Amino acid sequence: MAAWTEAWGESDYLERVEVIDTGERIVLLAIAPMRAQASGVPLTEAYALVSTFKDGRAVRIEEYFNHAEALEAVGLSE
Repeated sequence: MAAWTEAWGESDYLERVEVIDTGERIVLLAIAPMRAQASGVPLTEAYALVSTFKDGRAVRIEEYFNHAEALEAVGLSE
């Protein structure tokens, strides 16, 4: 974690792109804007979270670094 902070700084955050409710699953599509500390080069990383619910509780959480893969995992396409 210290190496990550040294390279990309401490201003990590997710910017929501879209939230999709498929009934039993919720898909969060987001981006994570960053800037390299040494060079100042900006980078935007895709991020997605697929949460599966049963009886109102999250029973599985899957992370993706590609929106298309997350959508495919729930039977949708980009």
